[in-house]
Formats: sequence, structure tokens, C-alpha cells
Amino acid sequence: MKTFRMIPFGLMLLLLAGCAGKEEAVSISVPDETSVQAEREPVPEPELEAPGQPYWVLGECSYDGGTAVVYEVQHPDSYNKRFSSDSVFYALRWQIFDAQGRKNGAGDSGWSNSFAIHGLPLSGLEAREGLLTFSVQMPAEYSGEPLRRKFTLVLDDEKLPILGENPNGYRYQVEDWYPVAREGDFLLENCTRYNRELERSEELFQLTGPETNRIIPLDLSDPDFGNELYSLKHPNDLGPGNETPYSSEMSAALDPAAKTAVLTIPKLTVTLDFASGTQQVERHYRADMLQTEIARSPDGRYAVYTSGEFDRFESVGGCDYLSVGPDGALHFLYSGSMMDQITFLGNGRILANTFSALTCYDAASGLPDEVQLSFDYGETVIGGEIRSPKYLTIGLAADQKSERILTAYRLNTFGHPGLNDGETMLSSLPVSLALFDFSGNKLADFDTGFSLSPFGKYLIHLLELSMDEPGRVVIRDPHHEIETTVLSYPAE
Repeated sequence: MKTFRMIPFGLMLLLLAGCAGKEEAVSISVPDETSVQAEREPVPEPELEAPGQPYWVLGECSYDGGTAVVYEVQHPDSYNKRFSSDSVFYALRWQIFDAQGRKNGAGDSGWSNSFAIHGLPLSGLEAREGLLTFSVQMPAEYSGEPLRRKFTLVLDDEKLPILGENPNGYRYQVEDWYPVAREGDFLLENCTRYNRELERSEELFQLTGPETNRIIPLDLSDPDFGNELYSLKHPNDLGPGNETPYSSEMSAALDPAAKTAVLTIPKLTVTLDFASGTQQVERHYRADMLQTEIARSPDGRYAVYTSGEFDRFESVGGCDYLSVGPDGALHFLYSGSMMDQITFLGNGRILANTFSALTCYDAASGLPDEVQLSFDYGETVIGGEIRSPKYLTIGLAADQKSERILTAYRLNTFGHPGLNDGETMLSSLPVSLALFDFSGNKLADFDTGFSLSPFGKYLIHLLELSMDEPGRVVIRDPHHEIETTVLSYPAE
């Protein structure tokens, strides 16, 4: 019987390579058996350190070369009974493991809720740059409408500033995303979020679909748009008297091919282009939307009207301001307060006082005019971070004959009924006057000898300025009829 000698596999490859010709040299490296064995050695699975209460693992993902595990744990009875006689509360926590499966970190988000999220559809779990994010599809039983709740957990202390002022030491942020429109595989969602870093509210829109996932912050602050959007997202919310649901006048349409969303209410249309990340606002007012005439040009050809007036509880309401031309054309000026002061400068320009800005508009187009007033509001830093104007303008009048503008101003109390000057609390503030010509040049600045309190309940105190003749202004406090001052100013 013949015996066959087994040729090592590596040697066989070398022999075959030698038969292929002499022109090229083939180099083959044979891995060391110990290194192959090390590569195949399984990495230990992270073992969650079990808390003392029932818990549910929501998911795990890679993080910093290891693994992050997020889980929900039931609070003990002693905790639950402090807040409710019959509810059970759940906490949201995490543990972190290195590449060898050893635990090297843990944290508690501070989130506590009686509506458990384990067992609900979870998506988008990832951890990077010190943050762990995931979304949970919340059912209608939670808030009345289904929504996607996005959680952001702060794993790294360096990321805590995104939470703003945080005296309770929480390490989470929650965003509720409501469906607005759907077309095939594409979904448009909206989230109203308070940005704690910037200390302001933001409207965010997100379009998701095949090869599409982009967020656009809305560059529009319009109460009518916000109210209609809210009603669209919450169709089951009851209206006045809690009898019938609100009905929204907003329509929402998606174009998946163009990756655009179009949101329309009677007075404007917003187009969001998710392909380019841009947006466009188109306004389309009608004559029947006009409400109160605020000012009219000396020749009577142009006027300023309000539109969309609305009230606020124990505070001043707001509206849109529009210019109306002799041909009936309507031009949007801006959205503001019902207390704003507006006057004409001649027949073609409009000046609006919004307390922290004096803005001139072209009456024929509604656009900001090329010539503006050079009033210096100054700047004050509040709390080391927030910058606010040092002064507020609280009175406005125009002398059409001598082409002079007067504006009254005082120190800003930043919403408080008084101002602490370092020694005493000033509850009555001196008023000054600034004089301008129609070209926006400041001509004079003088004291009035007049003082007034900054606020009455929740409303800012304004002064009425009237020019009964060139070079003479009457200053009156409408809240105190007897307080009137007459001053002279240079009219030439």
C-alpha cells in the first residue's frame, strides 16, 4: 500500500506560486497560531450590576471603545408613597463597560415617571461625545396623541452645559416629536423645545424617510402660526367650554421627491426645503383681515393697520402691523405688541417704537427703510451672560412741519417694578428726551424733569407725547391725568 505524505498548506501555496512564472515574487505571510487564537477569543459580555429593585434593560450600544447599557428601574415603595398613593415610578439609568466587559462607570439621569417606557418601541440608540440618545414611541394613552419622545442622557460632565441652569443635578433632556404630515415612507415631525443653553424656545421640524433625516429650526415667530400648528398636533384638545375639539386651519403637504414640506395658514405659507436646509415665508393677507387703523400719512394715502389681534391673560396682547397703500396693496411690517407706538415720517415712511428698537419702514413696500434712527440703547449684562438694552424707549411723536422726531426713554428695569442702583430701590425713574431729524440724526438730548414708575401690574408704563405746535411738546402720563409737562425743543 502506498502511503501519502501530507504537505503543509503553507508549503503547498509556495510550490504553486513557484509554478506561476519567475517574473513576479509572491510574498505570503502565515499568521502565528497564537495570534489567530487571540483574535478568535470571544470578548466578555458586559454583566449589568443588578439594582436592588426590578429593572428592564432598554438596550445597549458601543461607547468609547466599550459598551453603554441603558435601563429602567422601579423605585422602591418608600419612594413611590412619597409622591402617590397608588402609582409606581421608574428611573432611567445607565452603566458603562470597557472593551473587556468590565464595568467602569454608571449614572442616574434623574428622570422619574409613572409611565413606564420598557416594552415600548425603541429606536436610534447611540452614544457618542458624552451623550446617549434614543427615541421611544409613546402611545396615545400617554398624552392624548401618539408621539416620539427623544431622550438625551448626559454621560460626560463636560456636556452638562446643554442643560442650562440645573440646580437638581439632572442629566437628561426630553424632546416630544409629534407627527405633522406623512407621505409614503416620509414623515414630517415637529418639536417645540426650550433651548436651555440659549434660553429661548425653538420650533424644530424633522423630515425622515429613505436616505433622509434632517432637522430645520423654524426661523419664524408668529402666534397665529404657532396656535394653528398646536391645534394640528393636538386634534383631541378641547376648545372653549371643553365641549368640542379645536379645529386647525393649517394644511401640511410633503413632496418626497423634492424633500420639501409646505405648511399653510390663511395669512402665510412656510416652505421647508430639507434638501438644502433652507426655508421661505410667503405672506398673503386680505383686506378682510385688517382690524384697527393705528396711523395715517399726512396726505391720507397710506395707513397702518393691525391684523390678527390677540389677548394675553393679565398682559398686553399682540398683532401684526401692515401698511395699506392707495391701491389697496397690503404689506407686512412686523409682528409686535398692541402697545407699540407708530407714527409717519412724512408721507412715505413709518416709524415704529417697540421699546427696545426704533425702526423705520418704507410705506410702499413694508420693508425696513434705508435710513434709520441712530439711537443708542446701550447694553447691560444680566447674570453674567444675558445682554439686554440699558434703556427703553417709552414715548414717540413726530413734528411733520419741522421734520423732528421726539422719543422719551428711561433706564431698563428688566421686567422688575424698580431698579436697584446699589444703595436704594428706585420705583420712579427719570425720563429723558432724544431729538432727531427725519434723516435719523440725533440733534439733542435733554432731561424732562418727569419721572414715572416702570410698570403698572404687568404692563409697561408709556408716555403720550404730542406736538401742538413746532418747538413745543406736551408730555402726559395717561395713568395720572394731572401729571403733564410742557417742554420746548429746537425746531430748526
